[in-house]
Amino acid sequence: MNESDQELNQAFLSQGGIYDLSQAEGGTYFKQLIQSFNNHLNRFKDPMLNLPDVHIGFINNSTLNAVAGRYKSKYFIGINVGTIMILDDLFNRMLSNPNILIDYGDALSETNMEKVFTVQMTDYENLFNINGEAALPKDKVRQNLARHFTAQALKFLVTHEYGHIVCGHLGYLDSLGLDQSLKEADGFIDNKINFTPIFSQTLELDADSIGIVYTIRSAQYLLSIALPDEFKLFYKNLNDTLSLWLFPIYSLWKLSDNNEPNSKEFHNLSHPSPSTRQYITIATISTMLISSPKDFKLDGEEIKRLVAALHQTTLDVENAFSEISEQIFDDSLLMLNSEVIDHSILLQKNWNNVRPLLEPFAFVKLAPLDGAI
Repeated sequence: MNESDQELNQAFLSQGGIYDLSQAEGGTYFKQLIQSFNNHLNRFKDPMLNLPDVHIGFINNSTLNAVAGRYKSKYFIGINVGTIMILDDLFNRMLSNPNILIDYGDALSETNMEKVFTVQMTDYENLFNINGEAALPKDKVRQNLARHFTAQALKFLVTHEYGHIVCGHLGYLDSLGLDQSLKEADGFIDNKINFTPIFSQTLELDADSIGIVYTIRSAQYLLSIALPDEFKLFYKNLNDTLSLWLFPIYSLWKLSDNNEPNSKEFHNLSHPSPSTRQYITIATISTMLISSPKDFKLDGEEIKRLVAALHQTTLDVENAFSEISEQIFDDSLLMLNSEVIDHSILLQKNWNNVRPLLEPFAFVKLAPLDGAI
């Protein structure tokens, strides 16, 4: 291990320490992922900002989780190796089903596998004990799409964790004399910090915003260059590109949140519900694209079509979970539900209370005090 790997190992030793890629099966794949994370962060950094460097690695832990932390004045992001396995299994299982995303590849070549009880597993060690054999799409395009989904979900997770760093969340913890690491599954509640759930949810949405910014920049970049043939199908236009981005991200949120809560539980969660996150995400994407440079700026009608496409994507994910498992599809708490909207507005208003606390520690310009996260 080099010096940075050794420090990452020490920073996250309590979570399992660094996953040794030199000894790991599939180590080349993991190294390629880390390189893609670094490329993603560095390519779209604003050159006018003095953003901190971060060392990214995998943690020897089988659960679905990620962590951002600071150790010896350096910043680190760790992704549990179990996260990759769980995402791979989910998207391979989805794309092996002939009724899911039928417009990609030869869906009819797939064989419908027996439904599992649940795919919302958060520990890879338990995955195959409960769900049985692994799935792999027969069609090559669908295999590529499953791997593309895993990569997109992981990139969003990395940029979300980077958001906890550059938006001043870790700096704020440090100013209070608290632990300078933040595990994604715990939020700001389980770290024995005396913060309200609404405070924690607001910070999670703030970190999401960094992932969204990087996603928009990435989509605009990839639509402007020549791509290898196997990826052209996934970047046909902005609507399709963003829809194929939201599919794995919303899936990740569902994995992290075993049951969509009823509206009475919204206030007690450490993280926003998937429905709340998708509502805020679609609103943020719309706002960004209205003010984008000329080549990617959308007018009102184009925004309406994009919002409809993204909302359909969340329905597609809900249907996909129902197709491969015994989970019943319930759209009662999706984007257009008034309770989801009311809770989202509450979180947006709470940003006015949270922003002043973070601003002294932020490396980026935070969202303005108008509720626009």
